[in-house]
Amino acid sequence: MPPKPGQLEFAAALAEHLSSPDGALLAEGYNGLGKTLASLWALKRSGRRGLIAVRTYEEAGNYYAEAKRLGIRLAVLLSKKSFCTNPRVAGLPQELFYSACLQAYSSGECGDTQIPAPDAPDFPSYVEASRSAGCPFITTVRAAASSEVSVVTYPYALDFSDRLGSLLDRFDAIIYDEAHNLVDRYLEAKVLHPSDLTAIARAWRSEPVKLLAKHTTGSRVARAALEEAAWELSSILGANILVQKDCVVAYSPPKPILRDATAFMSGFIPESTSRILSVFTGVPTKRISAPVPENLKIRVLITEDIDSSYVRRRENAPSYAELVQQFASLPGRKAVFYASKKVMKLVGVPAGAVTPAKVFRPPSSADYLVADVLGGRLSEGSNVPFDAVLIIGFPYLEPTPALRFVLNTIRERYGEDLARSIYEDSALCRVVQAIGRLTRTGGWAILADGRALRYRYPSWIEVEKMSFYAVVDEIKVFSRV
Repeated sequence: MPPKPGQLEFAAALAEHLSSPDGALLAEGYNGLGKTLASLWALKRSGRRGLIAVRTYEEAGNYYAEAKRLGIRLAVLLSKKSFCTNPRVAGLPQELFYSACLQAYSSGECGDTQIPAPDAPDFPSYVEASRSAGCPFITTVRAAASSEVSVVTYPYALDFSDRLGSLLDRFDAIIYDEAHNLVDRYLEAKVLHPSDLTAIARAWRSEPVKLLAKHTTGSRVARAALEEAAWELSSILGANILVQKDCVVAYSPPKPILRDATAFMSGFIPESTSRILSVFTGVPTKRISAPVPENLKIRVLITEDIDSSYVRRRENAPSYAELVQQFASLPGRKAVFYASKKVMKLVGVPAGAVTPAKVFRPPSSADYLVADVLGGRLSEGSNVPFDAVLIIGFPYLEPTPALRFVLNTIRERYGEDLARSIYEDSALCRVVQAIGRLTRTGGWAILADGRALRYRYPSWIEVEKMSFYAVVDEIKVFSRV
């Protein structure tokens, strides 16, 4: 199979950085470039033993398959509640699972296995072989010890790297795939409900945390006792704590693994990533972008005179509804992505549009319309092909109490500019991911929110500023083609 346009240049630049690193590399490559293959080749070319951090096991499976093709010994560390064979650990809430897994591994609670590290023809077989050997984590740790490359999921790469000890010390390079997710990770807080708090209290034999569980179910607890309980929970989780009436919010910023050679790779890496790494880790950064042929660039029309801000949302809803109906009349494979469920309900979904169910099967015809919210199943990571995408509004996150707590924590420690930058880039990443669905089909997009003109877009997106009614006229032209 011939290389994709720009793939060789991207791989060579990545290999050069891994061989002679200078700070952390931020590497942008358009969706469909073949970054998985390029990163494995770059690690092999540089002679590094590399870690690759991924968000999902589906992505890990892609690396496993490509490594097999290249003849690279690759292991995937398998630790997930659904994989776990220890009933005590598997029964813990997600907030405690990864920490408890590592603790059980270190103490020898899960035993050891003399079965050799798995060498399977494909990733599903690798998972099955690891689970049948006993503890899949111990089995794959054994595999990692002799591997050239090991794949870890984000929880280990960002939250528990210090608990993996000497295993990770063997690797002198790390590549974060889909690194745009780093922005969202710095906004994530754990929301602990009464059942979660009860499980934590039981696991740590903590009477103060038991009181927190009672408080969140409506029982009266003295203020001094609540403060003591919050301090204890903070110590257990290593997080800042906000106690509310019906839940507890816990926030701890990620602590990414850094190595002699470190790279962050994605189709788009927002500006705040450099600031995050500088502020939270002290590491300087530099950027590269894969060259993009003109025929692979995505044309995006941005309406300059309409937006979905809270004060204008209801006023602009009829115009948005008109735009959606006009767009729905276009021939071909189309998607409408809404800034939020509230915007979706206010503007309305066209009759006949397909919305994602729990098990979604893409329409078999060549003329369909799907509707989803930005950040939903179809706007990120979907293989459903689209010829055109309409984005209604800009998806700034709703200011929930948990999000306010996170932003206030960042603001108090690192300043207003960083907090605002992370918040805005989180929305921008959702927009770019949705537009990225078009790179494999050569389609075009409409972004119906003038606030989108404030931001930098990756080199594979070509922005055109238009008035709302000029965009409507553009749709009418396409409808007649």
